[in-house]
Amino acid sequence: MSHSQHNRAEQAHIEQWLQHTIDTLGWAVISSALEAVTVDVPVAYTVGLTEHRQPELLIVGVDASAAMSLLNDLAKRATTGGPFHHGQRIGDLISNYDAVIVDGPADRVLRPTMALHRYGPANVRLQQCVWPDPDGRFPWETGYTMPAAIQPVIGTPVNG
Repeated sequence: MSHSQHNRAEQAHIEQWLQHTIDTLGWAVISSALEAVTVDVPVAYTVGLTEHRQPELLIVGVDASAAMSLLNDLAKRATTGGPFHHGQRIGDLISNYDAVIVDGPADRVLRPTMALHRYGPANVRLQQCVWPDPDGRFPWETGYTMPAAIQPVIGTPVNG
């Protein structure tokens, strides 16, 4: 099997898994790493919420297992209780901390590639779950202690 045949077979397998997962659960969670930064930063996002007329969800800087758990929790909430709004604080997602949902566009760094490929860029809305530093501050707040590359953001709340 040639390299290109192997890549096509692997891509077909991924598409098949993605379709089965979306058909079964309503969405899938994809984990990867940011390529546009100098440190290895995990990123995870949903694919399938677009089919529920919801924004796809994204989280950055959280290991794959935790990201999958958080995004599955958020996706379930979004599909059963309606969409999150820009700037919404969620107090019961991360132990002892609030998370904040922000709307924003995909960019060259934060791209839900498989969702964009599946639905087309014009059809994919995106929301990011942003987590605080150990002192409870967010990337847009004065005194945030984490390096910017650990959690780039697609937007900031109106009052951020």
